[in-house]
Order: sequence, then C-alpha cells, then structure tokens
Amino acid sequence: MKQVKISVIFSLCMIFIFVLCGCSIMKTDMDTYSKMAANDSVMPAVEDLGEYESVQFKYYFHDMCIIFHSESYIVVAEYSDNFAEKKVLVESEYTFQEGIIELEYSDVKLKPSFTLDGFDFRVLSESYSYLGFPKDMYFIGINEEEKKIAYIRYHNFDLDRIDSFEEFIVKDCGWDYSL
Repeated sequence: MKQVKISVIFSLCMIFIFVLCGCSIMKTDMDTYSKMAANDSVMPAVEDLGEYESVQFKYYFHDMCIIFHSESYIVVAEYSDNFAEKKVLVESEYTFQEGIIELEYSDVKLKPSFTLDGFDFRVLSESYSYLGFPKDMYFIGINEEEKKIAYIRYHNFDLDRIDSFEEFIVKDCGWDYSL
C-alpha cells in the first residue's frame, strides 16, 4: 500500500512538473509549412519562393502551463544566380516597419532592423499583424554573403514584452542558424 501511495505521488508530481514546464514541438517538413502558408497572406507559399537552390522549414510550438503557447514558422531559401532579383522583389513586395517600436507594456524601444547570424532582419509593418505587436509579428532576413532569404512568422496571444529582437528570434521563435 505504501508503495502505491509513493507511485501515485510521484506520478502526480511528474504531471504537475510537465504542466508547469510545458512542452515544445519542432517540425521541419514542408507539409506543415505549406498548410500554414495556404492560410497566411504574408508568408510566401513554397511555389512563390521562386527558383531556389535549397530551402529549409521549421515549425516551433511551445506550450507552458497549458494556456500559454506560442508558435513560429521559419523558412530559409538559398538562391544562386537569381538572388539579386529575388531580393529586389522581396523588398518591393513587403512593407517594413519604420521608426522605433514601442510596445504598450514595456519601456524598451526596439529598432525595426537588426543583424543575426549574418542575416539583416527587418520587422514587417504592424499593418500585417492582426493582433498587434508583439503578439503577432513577421520578420524578413537577408544574408547577402550566403544568398539566403529568411521569413519568420511568430504568434503568441499572451506576449507583452520583448527586450531584444536578437534574443527573441533565438529563444521564442526557435531560430537556429544550423537550418
């Protein structure tokens, strides 16, 4: 009987820890990305990426305490001869955020452009966000040296504060340049 009580207490503690700590899911398949892109007017569909040399996808979902969750989608396309053409198309197709970003519940002022792992990232205009910054954001990063373009979509209904976009992209969006 004592052993059963210990097993039950141990099981309940493990469940509590799991609920408190949450879980993360990461997928790198094209199908997961394609399903999202089909319902998102901002992120490019696979066929809209143009003639690329290679492409990598990442879906990152993090859940904490069951009710707090975030998700991000990352696609990185590598180009060769047509990189300059694709870069001009991207820069003309999207509207980028201008000026300092001031979040409602934070005193931090964020620049709408930053460099991470050789990519020059820019935040897309808040007009693309249906929940407003920082709950719903898009980023585009261009790596001139490696001829790569990265697209990131992030969503977290509960997020109110970002201290640094570089840290945010890595920790919250799941950015890992080994993509």
